[in-house]
Amino acid sequence: MFRYLLKLYEHFEVEESHITSIAELAQIWCCSTRYAKVLVKKCEERSWLTWRTEQGRGKKPRLCLRLTKLDAIYLAFDDYWQHQQFKEAYTLLQQYNVLSHPQVENWLQQRYGFSNEEARDVFRYPYWNVALNYDPLNGNSRHDMHLYNQIHESLFVYCAETARAKPNLVYDYHTDDAKTWTFILRKDIYFHDGTKLTSNDVLASLQRICTKKLLPEANLSAASPYHFTIELTKPKALLPRMLCNARYSIVPAKWIEEGAEGIPVGCGAFYIAEHNEQHMRLSVFPKYFQARPWVDDVDIIFTANIQQFGISALPFATHIAQQKLTFQEQGADFILFNATRGPLQDETYRRALFEAIDADHYCLFEEGEIVATSFLPAYRRAQPKARPLPSLDFPHLRIGVQQIRPKANHMREAQILSDFLTAHAISHELLWMPVNASAHYCVQHYDIFVGGIALGEDPLLGWLHALNSERSPVCSFLGSQDVQKLLQQAAMHEDIQLLYEIEARLIEAGVLKFLTHRQHVFYMREDLPFHNIHFDQHGKIDYRKISPPVISSVATNT
Repeated sequence: MFRYLLKLYEHFEVEESHITSIAELAQIWCCSTRYAKVLVKKCEERSWLTWRTEQGRGKKPRLCLRLTKLDAIYLAFDDYWQHQQFKEAYTLLQQYNVLSHPQVENWLQQRYGFSNEEARDVFRYPYWNVALNYDPLNGNSRHDMHLYNQIHESLFVYCAETARAKPNLVYDYHTDDAKTWTFILRKDIYFHDGTKLTSNDVLASLQRICTKKLLPEANLSAASPYHFTIELTKPKALLPRMLCNARYSIVPAKWIEEGAEGIPVGCGAFYIAEHNEQHMRLSVFPKYFQARPWVDDVDIIFTANIQQFGISALPFATHIAQQKLTFQEQGADFILFNATRGPLQDETYRRALFEAIDADHYCLFEEGEIVATSFLPAYRRAQPKARPLPSLDFPHLRIGVQQIRPKANHMREAQILSDFLTAHAISHELLWMPVNASAHYCVQHYDIFVGGIALGEDPLLGWLHALNSERSPVCSFLGSQDVQKLLQQAAMHEDIQLLYEIEARLIEAGVLKFLTHRQHVFYMREDLPFHNIHFDQHGKIDYRKISPPVISSVATNT
């Protein structure tokens, strides 16, 4: 109906009487004259236009549009919105080029933030329709992890205040030798489908993780629905901290047994109540075992037009009062030089390249990136100036480019390196690294590796994983037994300073060249009530911590 009304504004002026005919309107609307009469009648009944016919031969009807064009656009926009056709609503605003209009901004702001709908408190905001992997074990992006933290639960959670793991699904646990661990689960924890979480679900989830070699080899057994044991082949003092990882969230054994396909149900604070190409709605889980979140529903509208919200990744217009929020990502982008095999075993070639690369050339300073000298931004060391590349007869170099997931990779950094090598007439080739390739694969196939690692909440565990894991080639590119001993000591004693020393050895050997630390920057309008929104370390809104809008008290005379 509304598209017919809006079509009239292409041919008639508002509040002006225009001579026309049903035949002309039918031509404008590309419909029959019979249906044109129906449309005119409906528009007139709604007071959108007036239609006057005059008696007499040759006299034509007169049409007068009663609404402004913007009011007509609003009717169409509101209809789309009420029917949850958010994509069409935004397309309409873009079609008529009114997204930046103050009234249109007000329409959107009124629909975002907090509202009470059918006795439920809803928080609604716009976000890109990011591709997500709904299986916690296979998630890679910070968007994936953010979702898991809202709908899934792990056995332990990392406590930043104590820098230790804190029991979550676990009620209590014990070990004498860091090899045999016994655990007691909390009682009456429910999955979103109403089934109870038991040791069987825990063992099935952990077995799946062990199969992917993300946890140490272990023998898993359950003594009761609430008691289970993990018996490791080697002592691992860091096991509880490892089990904090959102990727290791507990999912139903039944879902795994049926093929682990589709979206697994969780036992977290929210569940996915609705999900389509228009939006995703998360609803609070009434049987959540922890403190219940305040908000009842979170409605995420999928759109690229996120600046109409009070919180944006881009700055607002200069006349709008706003606060800049900066979140420093723990981790770094880097280049590795293979000292274990291939042409760069020769320290002359390796060190010449290492010292000639200038990390400043890789920094997107306008996006808040800074030069890295360690995996942790807080751990800074002196950065020597880049030296000119000496004249050497360099061999052909194979450069592996890390792929985290489709369309998320380090090709930009690799291309900067390639341009540098080309400028110095060094033969080379850029090769895509297979997603999830092992450290061993990287050592065997590449002379240089370009990639990066985000550390996550636990700096010790993340740093340790960045240096030494099945998927991280960092320490593997040096292949030093002394470094492996230091890694074991750091893991056994939970000594973060040893990891800083390991980095120093890799740098001294010309193996690890740090490039940049990334930042996530957001802008929050100060004229809208978003001060009660809490963010995680990646600048994502933590729905579990959303608090109610502040209600200002008004003094009254009695």
